[in-house]
Order: sequence, then C-alpha cells, then structure tokens
Amino acid sequence: MATSVTNRSDAHILVVGLVAAILAWTSLAAAPTAAADTVSYLQKLHDAGINTPRGNVELEEWGWEVCALFDRGFPADKVVQQAVYNSGSKPQYGMTVKQANLVVDTAVSDLCSQSNHR
Repeated sequence: MATSVTNRSDAHILVVGLVAAILAWTSLAAAPTAAADTVSYLQKLHDAGINTPRGNVELEEWGWEVCALFDRGFPADKVVQQAVYNSGSKPQYGMTVKQANLVVDTAVSDLCSQSNHR
C-alpha cells in the first residue's frame, strides 16, 4: 500500500531531505575540481551578521546550492531567490537584500569552481 504525503509538514520534510541529498551529491561531485574555502566563506558571512537557525550547515548548503544553480545556467537573480530566499519574495530569517546578495557573491568567490558566475 502506497503512502501519500497528506500535510504541509510532511511535504516540507520530504522536500528538505531531497534538497539536502541533491546538495550533498552536488558538493561531492564538485569538490575535487573546486578551490573551495568553506572556512573563509563562513567567516565572511558571520562577519556580515549572517546566521541561520541551522547554523553553518545551512549556510554551507546555501553556498553549494548557489554554485550548482550557476553551473546549471541560472541567472544571478534567480540564484539568490532560490538559494537564499528559498523561493520566497524576500530573504529568510530577517536578512537584508544586501546580506542575501553577499551570500551569493561569497559563495561564488570562495566555493564555486568557476570565478565567472556573476
């Protein structure tokens, strides 16, 4: 008997798990070719006052998602909207637009394998 996702909470958990699996696979696939500096990336975000409820894990996920989206040809405005805004109309967790853009810029400079993303 198949089980269906019947409420928003279950659907959210399923989507989060799927995104985490994709991001983990993407980061593992990109790791050998990328000149990634996660320590620098995280330090720059913390220095700018950017923190999230899930901490560094979430910030790293955002960074790797930024790289994956650029690698798939997404334009910068769509990258920030999907990776940092979580497909919403504004940045999450009370971040400013400037901070959200900094997440993308810092991911490109410190995590992504190609420096011409932006």
